[in-house]
Amino acid sequence: MSRKDPTMPPPEVKQREDPNTITQIRQYKVITPLFGGGVTPAEADPVTIVRGTEVRGHLRFWWRATRGGAFSGDLQKMKEAEDKLWGSTTSPSQISILIETKSDYQEETVFNIVSVMKKDKNGNLKPKLETQTSSQVAAYAAFPLLPDKDEQKKVGWQSEVVLLNVEFQVTLVFPKVCKNDVEAALWAWEIFGGIGARTRRGFGSLERIDKNASPAPTPIAVKKWLEDGLAKHIVKNGQWPLGVPHLSLRSSLYKITARKNDGIGAWKQIISALYLFRQADARYNKETGKKDKYGMSRWPEANEIRRFFGRNPALPEGISPDDLVEKFPRAQFGLPIIFHMAHDDGLKDKTITLQGTENYDRLASPLILRPIACSDGAVGLAAILEWAPLRQEDEPYTPPGGLTLNGVSDDPKVYGELDKTEAKNIPPLKGEPDVLQAFLNFLDS
Repeated sequence: MSRKDPTMPPPEVKQREDPNTITQIRQYKVITPLFGGGVTPAEADPVTIVRGTEVRGHLRFWWRATRGGAFSGDLQKMKEAEDKLWGSTTSPSQISILIETKSDYQEETVFNIVSVMKKDKNGNLKPKLETQTSSQVAAYAAFPLLPDKDEQKKVGWQSEVVLLNVEFQVTLVFPKVCKNDVEAALWAWEIFGGIGARTRRGFGSLERIDKNASPAPTPIAVKKWLEDGLAKHIVKNGQWPLGVPHLSLRSSLYKITARKNDGIGAWKQIISALYLFRQADARYNKETGKKDKYGMSRWPEANEIRRFFGRNPALPEGISPDDLVEKFPRAQFGLPIIFHMAHDDGLKDKTITLQGTENYDRLASPLILRPIACSDGAVGLAAILEWAPLRQEDEPYTPPGGLTLNGVSDDPKVYGELDKTEAKNIPPLKGEPDVLQAFLNFLDS
C-alpha cells in the first residue's frame, strides 16, 4: 500500500468565487475630529474606534435617504425592503461588514480651563480664568463639550477628547443584485455622513482613499461632481413616506463654500458662517441700533420668553414693539434648544428648553455642514435634507404635535414657521421665511 510523502506540502485550496456575490474593500481617512461614537455619550469607544454595527446603522439611514422613495410613499413597504437588505431582529442582513482600524490615531482635548493674566478696566493685570480651544476643532460645533458653570471655575479642567487622524477599512460582501442599493448608501454616507457623533455638524467627516476611489474633484468642479452623484444614486421621481428625511435633486438645497487648504479649514469656515448667522450677525447695539456683535439679538426667541414671564421686551434703538415676532424660528435647525437668560433679573437661573411635544422632544437637524476633500485643498458643503412632516397639518421640520417651551408654566405650545412679513423683521433672514434656505443664501453673501 503506497503512502504519501509526509514532506510534501498540502495541495493549495482555492475558494471558489461566487459569481453572484460582490466583495468591496474601501479605505477611509477621517478628515475632521472623531467625536463620541462609543458606548458612553460624547466619548469615543476606547477599544473599538469604528464599529461594524455603527457603520451599518449609518448605511441604513443613507439607504433610506437615497432609495427610500422607490415605494410610492408606503412606509411599510420601505421598511420591509430595508429589513431585507440590512437585517432586522427577525432576519439576517444580506450585507456582511468587517471593520479594521489603524491604531496610530491621536487624542486631542477640545476645551481646557487655564488661568491667564488680563488687564482690568483700570489697566491692572489680574488673573482670569479662560477656556482654551483646540486649534483642530470648530468650537461652535463642539458645544456639548463646553464646561458648565461649576467647571468654568476649575483651573485645569479638561473636556472629553476627540480623535485625530483616524483611518479605517471597511470590507463589504453582498449579493450582486443589491449593488445599486449598497453603492447609493455608501456614496451618500461618504459625502454627507461620517463616523461617530455630531456628523451633521461635520465631526467624523470621511475621505475615501483606497485605489478604487474615484478621483477627488477640483474645488471649482465640486458642484457638478455633487449633482452627478445625486442624479446617479437618488431614486428618480421618488416619493418618500411622510417623516423620512432624504436627499433631494433640487440644486437650491446645496451650497459649496470657498476653497481652503485642508478639511479642518473648510470645516471651520462653514461652522463659523453658522455662528454668524445664528448669533453675531443678528445682534444690534441698544443705544445706536446698529449691528454690534455684543449687542442684543434680533432673533425673536428671547423676547418671546420674556413675554411668557410678563417681562418687557429688550429692543435696540428705533425698533418698535409692533415689529416683534412671536415665534421660535430657530427650531428649524434642530431640537432641543436650551435658552439661558443670563442678563435678565429673575430669569438668569432658569433653564428654558424649546422641544417637541409628547414623545418627540428631539429633532435631528435637517442641515448638514461638513468639508469635502478635493484634489487641491477642501471646500465646505451645506445641504438640507427634505423632511415631510408626519402629519400634513404640521409645520415643516417640526415634530408631530408641534413645539413646546419647557420651563415655562404649563409648558405652552409655541410655533416656528414664519410668514414673509415676520421674516422681514428678522435681519439675518432678509425676508426669506424658510430659515434653512435663508442660511444657504447667507453663504453667498
